[in-house]
Amino acid sequence: MLGIGPFKPKVDAVHTELHKWDREVLKRPKKRMAALKAELEDLRRDPAIDAAIGRQKEILLVIENLLEQEEMEWVQRGRANWLKHGDRNTNFFYMYASARRKKNTIKSLQDENGVVHEGQAEMANIIQAYFTNLFTSQVNIPNEEVIQKVVPKVSVQMNEALLAPFNEEDVRRALFSIGDFKAPGPDGLHAAFYKRF
Repeated sequence: MLGIGPFKPKVDAVHTELHKWDREVLKRPKKRMAALKAELEDLRRDPAIDAAIGRQKEILLVIENLLEQEEMEWVQRGRANWLKHGDRNTNFFYMYASARRKKNTIKSLQDENGVVHEGQAEMANIIQAYFTNLFTSQVNIPNEEVIQKVVPKVSVQMNEALLAPFNEEDVRRALFSIGDFKAPGPDGLHAAFYKRF
């Protein structure tokens, strides 16, 4: 109990700061949204002058931004909950995947002679023989008349542009062409994360 003296004020200070943070950060967007909506309603009731119309547009943009931030928060919260708790419908999805696996199962194969084979080993041999033949077949020399009739679709300039090294602006343009809630890579982060940070 001797060490509690300097510890208690620190805990009280953290408690106070957390309440302040809750008021100013967590609840502030909702209060700001309510205030903006009230101001927008007041402006709509007033006569339509250029200044009021301009202010209405500003308010609508801010409201849209706040709604987008709230949506991002809910998406992130939902993703965190899914990662933490998993999917509650596991049994349903297991049954669905099992049924799909049964539907997609190959039960028999027909070889090049028309004979149907059902055993796993026999089917494996048929598949192996088919692809071995497919990828080791002798290719005849291409017919020059056919090659001459193929019209090139990629010009020299297009080819140079495709082979040119990409720069930061190319990466930025590609990133901003992705939808906000699409994951561009295996890390699972939405494109909105990369656009903002």
